[in-house]
Amino acid sequence: PKIANTFKFTPWAPLIFTSSVTGQNVTKLFDLALDIDARRHQELKTRQLNDLLQKLIQRHPPAGLKNTHPKLRYMVQTDVAPPWFVIYGSNLKFIHWSYKRYLERHVRETFNFAGTPIRFSFRDEKQIKANKARVAEGKEPVTKKYKEEQEKLARETDKAK
Repeated sequence: PKIANTFKFTPWAPLIFTSSVTGQNVTKLFDLALDIDARRHQELKTRQLNDLLQKLIQRHPPAGLKNTHPKLRYMVQTDVAPPWFVIYGSNLKFIHWSYKRYLERHVRETFNFAGTPIRFSFRDEKQIKANKARVAEGKEPVTKKYKEEQEKLARETDKAK
C-alpha cells in the first residue's frame, strides 16, 4: 500500500488499519502491542545466536577489500527492549552495510522480532586487546569519545600555529 512507501524506514513494523468510529481492529491493535512487547523482551542464548551466525556465514560469507576479509567469530545479546546484539571478530570495519542488513534480516526472521527495532554493534577483537594493553599501562582506552577529543586538540593546535 501507499502507506508502506511512506514508512520505508520501518519495514519490520506491522500495519493494522483501525477505525475509531466503528471500533474496527482496535482490539487487534492492543493484542499486537502486547505481542510486540513480549518479543522486545525476548532473551536469546548465545549458543542459538552463534549457530545462526555460523549458518549465515557459510551460506553467504562477508566480502572484504583486497586482502582484508572480515571474520565474524561470535554473537551475543547484550540488551532487551530493544534487543541489542554484539558481534565480535576481526577486520569488522570492512563489513559492507548490505551484509549488516542481511544479518539483521535473518536474526529478525529466525527469532520472530517482527514489530520491534533491533540493534547491532560490531566489536573488533584487535581493538579490544589494544585497549586492554593501554589500560594496563595506565593510559585511557581508545574510544570514539577519546578519538574525538584527540582530533579536537589537533585542530586547536593547528589553528594556534
